[in-house]
Amino acid sequence: MNESYGKNFILNGDLYPSDQFDNSLVYEGDSIYEVIRLRRGIPVFFSDHIDRLEMSLKHQRRKGLADMGRLRKDIIRLVRTERRKDINLKLVFNFNGDSINYLIPYNGKVNHYSLFPIDGVFYRLFTIDFICYVLGYLLKVIF
Repeated sequence: MNESYGKNFILNGDLYPSDQFDNSLVYEGDSIYEVIRLRRGIPVFFSDHIDRLEMSLKHQRRKGLADMGRLRKDIIRLVRTERRKDINLKLVFNFNGDSINYLIPYNGKVNHYSLFPIDGVFYRLFTIDFICYVLGYLLKVIF
């Protein structure tokens, strides 16, 4: 299974098409990662994610491969190449012997229902899980 679900991904600051993605960059060696939710193409709680990533690196006695400003620029560049704006990104720092990389692929599809206010407007993300939840709830209420 390919770990990059979008058209492109970032590897060490460079943009590549997903058909060039190599899963060994995630699964071989030691990887430290953080999944970041995008809403309308904007990373949600970006600073919190970066803080957690830095704490994980510190705990593992590793150094970051890119600073927050570089990661932010890479995410913006990646988001501009995609049509999907409500999705997850996976920020990965991979340490595999002499090979040290950071990558940012899209991380799968949204798999839940969310109803949340942004700028006074409600956005809805419907999936089969939500539909089953609502149907189950209605059956309990009716019967």
